[in-house]
Amino acid sequence: MAEYGAHRLVIDGDSGVEETVAAVEKIFAGALSMGPVAETAGERARLLRYANRAVVAQYEGFFARPWSPGDARTAVHAFACECGRADCRDDIDLAIADFPAPPDDAASPPVLAPGHHRAR
Repeated sequence: MAEYGAHRLVIDGDSGVEETVAAVEKIFAGALSMGPVAETAGERARLLRYANRAVVAQYEGFFARPWSPGDARTAVHAFACECGRADCRDDIDLAIADFPAPPDDAASPPVLAPGHHRAR
């Protein structure tokens, strides 16, 4: 792998969560610095919807294959709460088929953890 420029990170339980996160951030620092950055709650909410929508697309692509076990009606994923709060780390278990359909605009309901509200 190294001869192709791929990075390798061994997760063996000896490092804590903080050390593992720091190692991953170091490997991906360049790519992360070029990625989108959300400054406001509304921008964070839109970026979270983008990430959640990408998960839906991956599942739908997988289930489109004739050999794929399962389907979008029964497959459940833990989607990120789209409230946009900087401190929110909540996930919502939802069937892929139940994720709100596009377009992702003001009419499309956000996926929210209980008690959370849409970012403005």
